[in-house]
Amino acid sequence: MERFDWRDPEQHFVELTRLKQTGSPETYIADFLRVSVMVPYLSTAQRVYMYVEGLAKPLRGLVRSTRPATLQDAISRTRDLQDILPRTRTPYP
Repeated sequence: MERFDWRDPEQHFVELTRLKQTGSPETYIADFLRVSVMVPYLSTAQRVYMYVEGLAKPLRGLVRSTRPATLQDAISRTRDLQDILPRTRTPYP
């Protein structure tokens, strides 16, 4: 952390709480992982909760309903479930 980013972990935490999916799930996943690694004190449950809450509807509800136990679980569910979203409408804001 010291080598790549000098900011206080609290600043990264604030950035993480404001992070929302506005594009593709892959972009959100990359952004979330980039920022969350800078907040080392988060528990697994907190990390999963913050990740899921940042997803766009309806993907958020779909992933939440699977009750992922780990962040990797939530990411895998996101990738799996994005393919079942209706193609007739834009699923992301």
